Amino acid sequence: MQDNLVILSSCHPFISLLPQGHKTKISDDLLAFCAQGRVRPVIETTYPLDAVRDALERLESGEQFGKLALRIV
Repeated sequence: MQDNLVILSSCHPFISLLPQGHKTKISDDLLAFCAQGRVRPVIETTYPLDAVRDALERLESGEQFGKLALRIV
């Protein structure tokens, strides 16, 4: 069932301050960890697709802890 989720995320401010080469290395490492099952996102809330506006407003507020997900069914 998780194959039907889209994760909404914003970049952590620390990451955006790094030089481009470091961002690429962190992204590559993170993708590898995810592929190995070593990193699992914390999903705060799952929204139905028709509530995408609510999800984006929550994301823009910066008040969420974890990721926001849209259920695409």
